Amino acid sequence: MPPGYWSKYLWALLHGLCQRIDQLILEGKLVLLIEVAQFLRAFCRLLPCPECKMHFTNLLQTDLISKPKNGYFSFSVAARAKIAKRLGKPVRDESYCRQEFNTEWFSLAWNALQIMSFAYPLAADAAYQADTKFFFQFLGKFFPFAVASDWSSTIGDIVSMTPKTKTVLAIPINHRKLMSLDVPGLVKESSIVSDMALNKFDTSKPWCATRENFMHTVYTLRKTVQKTPLLVVPPFETLIQQWVNELTQYVVKFRTGLSAEEVKEPFLKEPFLKEPFLKEPFLKEPFLKEPSSQSKEIESKHQLKQLERKTQLNQKKLDQLELQLRLAQDEEEKKKRKASLQQTHNETLRSELEALKKAFDVEKVQFKKSQEAFEEERALFLSQKKAFQEEKFLFERNQKIIIS
Repeated sequence: MPPGYWSKYLWALLHGLCQRIDQLILEGKLVLLIEVAQFLRAFCRLLPCPECKMHFTNLLQTDLISKPKNGYFSFSVAARAKIAKRLGKPVRDESYCRQEFNTEWFSLAWNALQIMSFAYPLAADAAYQADTKFFFQFLGKFFPFAVASDWSSTIGDIVSMTPKTKTVLAIPINHRKLMSLDVPGLVKESSIVSDMALNKFDTSKPWCATRENFMHTVYTLRKTVQKTPLLVVPPFETLIQQWVNELTQYVVKFRTGLSAEEVKEPFLKEPFLKEPFLKEPFLKEPFLKEPSSQSKEIESKHQLKQLERKTQLNQKKLDQLELQLRLAQDEEEKKKRKASLQQTHNETLRSELEALKKAFDVEKVQFKKSQEAFEEERALFLSQKKAFQEEKFLFERNQKIIIS
């Protein structure tokens, strides 16, 4: 099947599921790395193109050797960019690839799963069935707004999502070994309830053993499990005819640029070639139908709730920013008051220093005067002492003369 036809459906599905996986890991509800690796390997096996399976498997074994540093959604965007560069197509960034879980996404996602079932082998081997079972049971854990109980009852009871094989229970350091690992018998064999599948398949075989069983199983999940939003799901036969009609029109356009040898290869395999290829009532009906008024109303309410939640989150963020701003302003005021007090204190110290300096200068002048007076008194004392010594000398000499 040409990738140009189904790629928009599969990329929307993969990006949305990777967003959900990142969310569950962040919430602590999904911790086993092995489950995610096995899920992506099973997703790769269900791609409706053998060449794409090979390329995506190689990409998983080279680019997903450990848990992605920026999450699985970033890995899916990087994988899409790598494939786009190889094919010479526009590279999409994360803002383009991020999905909103609205009616459009659910229509794309369920069409992707239905296309997987249309391209499923006529009779799948045990390994193929094991991967398919694990993919849909793991998918039922986190598919947006799906009723888990209805999902479980459609594909069989789910006891545990953890594989029972010892070699698989351990969380591997490297994803590469796991990507090429076949683990048959992961879950209990089961068949979907016949009255839910319109009695159009062999109930003696597991729900993913044949293409017909698998097609009806996916259709049953699409019709009974997805209730928010409520999608318009036509009858199963109508859905197939719409798909065949749309795919045929795409193939006509696709083959216009192919060589004669490539055109000779039959494109639609059994069972579609044996059935009436185009029926008159479905020639103009698209594969994607417009939602009903009830579905639009539910979608509007859902979008309104999302908008209210976003508004509440934005209001909380605004309140937090206002609180941070007030705290910053208070801190700035404290700094200003502290700076003002420091300036006042500095000015006080400066004035006290000036006063002390003036007092010191006055005391210095007084000390100088006192020192000069002391020097004068000392000179006077020395002159008096000298005069006294002279008088003493004269007295002693006179005394000696008198005695003699």
